[in-house]
Amino acid sequence: MTDMASSWLTASTSLHRGEVDEVVHAIKWQTASRYRMVGAFARIDKEELDPILSITTKVA
Repeated sequence: MTDMASSWLTASTSLHRGEVDEVVHAIKWQTASRYRMVGAFARIDKEELDPILSITTKVA
């Protein structure tokens, strides 16, 4: 068993079921939130590059 798995097992056995559910929910929410932020930044980067490329193409 890895240290991480061992730590999780220890933490999960010392918490009540409702508390474990809250922790799992928080982790899932944070992960989803990070994916949304990455997606948003990717769109922003793309939107900033597109106008520059189109201006360069029109001028050239």
